[in-house]
Amino acid sequence: MFNQPRLMAGFYSDSAKGTREALEKVAEFASNKVTFDIPTEKNKWTRLKLIVSSLLSRMPYTIKWLESENVFQTLNQLTADNEYDLIHFDTVSLDPFYSAILAGKNKSTIVMDHHNIESHMMTRRAQKEENLLKRIYFKWEAIKLTKYEQTELNKYHAHVTCSDDDTKRLTQLVPNALIRTIPNGISLSDVSRDYAPKDNTILFVGGLSWYPNLEGVQFIIEQVIPLLKANNVRFHFKVIGEGASEKIKEKYRDTPEVQFLGFVDSLVEHYSSASVIVAPIFDGGGTKLKVLDALANNVPLVTTTLGCEGIKLTHEKNCLIADTATQIASNVQRIFEDERLGQELTKNGYQIIEEQYSYEKVGEQLCNFYKN
Repeated sequence: MFNQPRLMAGFYSDSAKGTREALEKVAEFASNKVTFDIPTEKNKWTRLKLIVSSLLSRMPYTIKWLESENVFQTLNQLTADNEYDLIHFDTVSLDPFYSAILAGKNKSTIVMDHHNIESHMMTRRAQKEENLLKRIYFKWEAIKLTKYEQTELNKYHAHVTCSDDDTKRLTQLVPNALIRTIPNGISLSDVSRDYAPKDNTILFVGGLSWYPNLEGVQFIIEQVIPLLKANNVRFHFKVIGEGASEKIKEKYRDTPEVQFLGFVDSLVEHYSSASVIVAPIFDGGGTKLKVLDALANNVPLVTTTLGCEGIKLTHEKNCLIADTATQIASNVQRIFEDERLGQELTKNGYQIIEEQYSYEKVGEQLCNFYKN
């Protein structure tokens, strides 16, 4: 397991505490657990060095990011000493360690899990980037990732994706691969069961160091909020998640409806008092966890078509789907004005999570796929 303090910062004020709790959870089902620091994540200079070196290399940044001789040697030793039925690679960024397993002469079934199709996501990021230098960098990274995926992914016995759309994308890259779609899931053990909206509160949950989240928040503030204000709608907009820079806070300081709450100890009270969650997702593949979170916590959801990717949602039944600022503002106002609509959406939203996207349901699918 890799230590990722920057990722933990979105969920814990103390990243070390987050790591300890993660290890405790892993210990519930893992007999052996090992943690590693990411060499390229030591500081901003090591990250910058990787960015520059990958620009001059045929190897994508995404693939070089987790390189570690310590991890390689540990995997080599583990697979030399033990015979595993199955080895699960949790992202294409781990592919460089495949050779460590082969060096251990292990005969396990080896599966690659894809949270996104990285080349597709990078291509879309390049297309949307306005800064010319960044656009060139992202485009070059996308080209390298596409070539890498086409060349290296055929060696795996099977692949798991989070959505049918990603399965189609991966099939185009590796036509002969065995691929199964198994969606992301969510725990239902610690969720808000009450829909008790207060004061027309719009909620957004997500770390702003992840660029699609920052893009979504800026879209709401700059394009949706002015439309609501033009219609004389009174509301609050709460943004929960670490990563809001002082520059961003200063930029929107004159928008009094907006509150950047940063990290919070418990999301339950914020979910239970929210009128609506708005998730304007315009990038990323797989199944969007913030969408599952909204539905599981009984909050009416307004999201984009892309936000529904990988989740069997129906407009007007368990969510409201809107792809423009005008549509989003209109649907938010509908929920503010019609509590029965909000109650119906939350009831149906929770039901689909319970029936199809709980950890138990998703785990059963994954287990059956592995067994077969």
